[in-house]
Amino acid sequence: MATHYIGLYATEENPDTLQILDDEGHVSGTKSDDEELTTDVVNGDIITWKIIEFEGNFIKSIDRIDINSNGFFSPGPSPNGDGTWSATVNDNSDPSMYGDGFSLYTITYIDKNDQPHTQDPKIRLKPSIGS
Repeated sequence: MATHYIGLYATEENPDTLQILDDEGHVSGTKSDDEELTTDVVNGDIITWKIIEFEGNFIKSIDRIDINSNGFFSPGPSPNGDGTWSATVNDNSDPSMYGDGFSLYTITYIDKNDQPHTQDPKIRLKPSIGS
């Protein structure tokens, strides 16, 4: 079991373009890149989403994270009380249940002008070792 971190930021000039970085070295900087950004996980992994702290980040908060595949997480994405959100990949999830293991999800974030924005990256559930 591993913990994966997904960092988020947006600029005041382009608040609708979420910049996403994950601990696997994936980086996106456009809406189309975000839709192709894929974080690879296995059963039992924890994913933590956080706002990257720096002066130019225009994100005020993460409002919600919705997964498009039932049963992918258990429990589902929820706030931690410190501005981060976390979820655990369900131990019983089978990659074949999600069409090549992929699941889209939606991040809704609020900018510093209190405007909501959404982005739809992917998570891929890889087969667990030994399966």
